[in-house]
Amino acid sequence: MAPAVTERMELAKLCSSKDWSKAIRVLDSLLSKSCAIQDLCNRAYCYSQLELHKHVIKDCDKALQLDPKLLQAYILKGGHFSSFVVSALYLMRD
Repeated sequence: MAPAVTERMELAKLCSSKDWSKAIRVLDSLLSKSCAIQDLCNRAYCYSQLELHKHVIKDCDKALQLDPKLLQAYILKGGHFSSFVVSALYLMRD
């Protein structure tokens, strides 16, 4: 079996088990070989599950540079901009 197929199978298992950190490492490996828009969005989603807002936005921006009409990237980015703002407002309140 090709290495990329094996990595994708591993990625599916990691996402099913919600092991987001390991899934990110697999996506890093896939992206180092070939920059696929879907892999960027998948990594952004994994980052979102770990509440790593800056990383979500960075990956969404990269995906949007490749395809400015990519709805998935806008949805992820928008959702995490709001989470980022809410977190900042909550911290300022204290």
